[in-house]
Amino acid sequence: MTKHKMRDTKEYRVWLRMKGVCYNKNHKSYRTYGGRGIRVQQEWVNDFIRFYQDMGEMPEGCTGIELIDLTKDFCLWNCRWVNPNNRRQLKDMPNQKNRETTRKYKQPKKMVVTLEKVYFEFFQRMAIEKSRELGEPISAPEYAKMILEQHCPMPSQYDLFKKEKRK
Repeated sequence: MTKHKMRDTKEYRVWLRMKGVCYNKNHKSYRTYGGRGIRVQQEWVNDFIRFYQDMGEMPEGCTGIELIDLTKDFCLWNCRWVNPNNRRQLKDMPNQKNRETTRKYKQPKKMVVTLEKVYFEFFQRMAIEKSRELGEPISAPEYAKMILEQHCPMPSQYDLFKKEKRK
């Protein structure tokens, strides 16, 4: 039972998370901290008030706490309050994959198909207008080719639509 009436504060949530990453094997960041032997200093483990007295109130704009030396435990001299601008990048943390380079779109095919459909419909409408203007039928792919050749000419040795070299 808490005696400090600070259960709803951001400092308390940080303290709980700090303990979770060090001692809860089911925590998603346990491998990065507790799994490598990182612990919380003994005075802080069961005493939020002591943690709060040592670290003080979280400064405005800060979002959490971070280890200064990644090989040492959570303690007064090895912790600092951080905000999104001065927080260590995830790729610099031990036991973390470089998520920035491995992140993939969940549905890349759906995105491409949607773009293709939108552009095809656009070219169909434009081809109809151009057909009316010229008095002869023009398909959407023919119209797209006209636009591309007009605004972005291909190098002479390649034909984008035939996918073979010109002679």
